[in-house]
Amino acid sequence: MYQFDCAAFASLLRAAPPRRSIFETPEHSDYVEQAIFAPLRRDEPIDLQLLDFDRFSLRHVTSEDYIQQVERAQKQWCQGFNRYLKHAPAIPRHQKRFF
Repeated sequence: MYQFDCAAFASLLRAAPPRRSIFETPEHSDYVEQAIFAPLRRDEPIDLQLLDFDRFSLRHVTSEDYIQQVERAQKQWCQGFNRYLKHAPAIPRHQKRFF
């Protein structure tokens, strides 16, 4: 059976690298504007085989509020997990009890 080691957990927390975003800052791309969004505004089909995928990256097609949406979802997941653990029974840790 597995057992939670509080000292090992605390040492791993202290050794963790600082938090950094995995997302790049969104940027505007003229190529994406001309090759994708302009035809979409005119209700024209887009041939994906003709797109040059080397001319843009994920930061060019990411919405500006995407990072905030991800952070909000992460926060909500943590809050939900904490609510779940709130109702979990406590497990005594190597305690001797005298009655």
